[in-house]
Amino acid sequence: MLKLKTLSTTLSILLGLFCLPAGAFPAVVSVQGEAWLTSTDGKRVVVKPKMLLRGKALLETSTDSKIRINWDDIRELQILESSQVLIPTIGWDSGEATLILLKEGSFRWLAHEGKTYNVALSSDLFEFIAPPGDFILSYDPTKAFVSAKMLKGAMEFTYLNGEDIVKLKEGHEVGFQGVIEEGRVVYDVLLKGRKVPRGKLTAVIELSKDFLRANDASAEKKKRAVAEKARLALVVKKTDGQICSGPAAAFNQCSWVCEGNPKKEKKICHLEDPQVKCIRQRCNANGQWAEKAVIEAEKAQSLCKVQPRIATCDY
Repeated sequence: MLKLKTLSTTLSILLGLFCLPAGAFPAVVSVQGEAWLTSTDGKRVVVKPKMLLRGKALLETSTDSKIRINWDDIRELQILESSQVLIPTIGWDSGEATLILLKEGSFRWLAHEGKTYNVALSSDLFEFIAPPGDFILSYDPTKAFVSAKMLKGAMEFTYLNGEDIVKLKEGHEVGFQGVIEEGRVVYDVLLKGRKVPRGKLTAVIELSKDFLRANDASAEKKKRAVAEKARLALVVKKTDGQICSGPAAAFNQCSWVCEGNPKKEKKICHLEDPQVKCIRQRCNANGQWAEKAVIEAEKAQSLCKVQPRIATCDY
């Protein structure tokens, strides 16, 4: 009986990591750079798109990497570079998770108004229910410093069990500077065991226009949509015998693709532009595009069009 239970748990973990039923949350949408997940079984694996999070999830990002997670239909969690975020409990059936713990680094929370369950955002220095809006929380445990950057909306920010509250408005940032002694955050213990970190809130400052532009959620969404449209333009539905994709082709067929064409150009491959190249590749036995080569301008005029061309290789 114990063996059957262990097998069932293992299968549940595997299904939770690699299967993404329609409408299931929380789920990884995209991964930029290298990132890792340590789940309920304690194994550390590479994070991949379409992973469904269940049980427990410790998510880690490296320098210049980011994980986007759909929390549900109206909320998104982005784990930014050089960060560790723990989601200690995720319902196996419901996917409900009520606590996000920032161990170090930064995460971004994007949420629209709507009826949904409460989620607490926590670290060594703060804990509060996530309000609607778009904001970034950061924590440096080596300096006992946290900050909140409000990109859209507003929130009431304070430190753990604190009495001083800052009404943080859109386009502003506030922080809390704690105290470290012997490598640990220092707390004062109040009645009933309530812990309050020593330290003080920083002054509220305006976020720079450059920072707000770089983190504009609507612009980022539009950029992702353009990239996805470009990707789909190269994907042709496979038929029998086709083993390569993006574009689809059979073994030993070649593709000729116009690369670097101006985004607004939809009809002509502008090979007179030095940035535009006609690229030929062959579909190999492993279903991969190989032997990438740039075609000389004279031949390229007849071989490269805006849409990918698939035909018998010319060599």
